[in-house]
Amino acid sequence: MSRSAWDNIIGGHVDVMIEMMREADPAFITGLSDDEFYSRLRERVIAPSALERMGAYDYSVPLLEVPGAPRRVLNLSSPNRAVTLADCHLVGRDVNAAWAAGRKNTAALKFEDTEILSRNGIDIEVLSGDSIYLASKVADMTTLISTQLGECLYGVLFIVPNAYEFTFHRPRSADGTLAAVTALAELADVFCRDTPSPLSRSVFFWRDGEYSQVCDGITIDPTGIFASTVTELRARAS
Repeated sequence: MSRSAWDNIIGGHVDVMIEMMREADPAFITGLSDDEFYSRLRERVIAPSALERMGAYDYSVPLLEVPGAPRRVLNLSSPNRAVTLADCHLVGRDVNAAWAAGRKNTAALKFEDTEILSRNGIDIEVLSGDSIYLASKVADMTTLISTQLGECLYGVLFIVPNAYEFTFHRPRSADGTLAAVTALAELADVFCRDTPSPLSRSVFFWRDGEYSQVCDGITIDPTGIFASTVTELRARAS
């Protein structure tokens, strides 16, 4: 940008940062009415490294019980700003109601772009958009499937490499599903780069309300509900 534009750019950035500091103040947040507070909440899935001090977010929960798993948190959302709420911001609030409001508000957001990547007959679907909450829809997979994905008879194999993308495969055969794990792991590594909101390099699976980690970003290790689904698909084909 030309030197003449610098003052406006810097001034605008400073204004946003000051507003973010003001809204992160527990006194400001606790002073909001319940209606405004709940209407601005969003459920978000983030990398654990994004939390400044884990002990300040005791209310947060992991997406699934594996080391380094993404964590579910609540954000207070404003135009062009988002504050990750800590325990001190939820004092005096009904936490269960806050989770419900945040989930409902995140579910209402829509993906803007759809793309299908095909490799050796394996279809990988990519849903994306501008909102930092789109990948967080995986915390409520039942609603995501019923409102936006459609039929996923044998669950969903997926990655959330950054906040803006949800990339997945619909299992239909054992061999195709295992091949999709490798493809998704490679895409997760690529899509985690050059993004302001990296999330996870892992490959996950969901079926019937249960999550499992299939690849930790390095090693592929089919376990749990994913392993049993692959066995089911193999038996179905024989």
